[in-house]
Amino acid sequence: MSMEKRMNDSGLLKKYSVEKMVLELEKLSRVKLSDGSIVETERTARQKEIFKGSGLK
Repeated sequence: MSMEKRMNDSGLLKKYSVEKMVLELEKLSRVKLSDGSIVETERTARQKEIFKGSGLK
């Protein structure tokens, strides 16, 4: 509920449904390199907007 409130307060729920936000975030991926380090793929503009509006890092 706290996450939904933050998304509503930021205006994200006016632009995206919760389902659309989840589908967009599911596109994120991480790759583990042979040296053991983990690299996250670059975020799309929509993903950045969702992260910023919901308070995620």
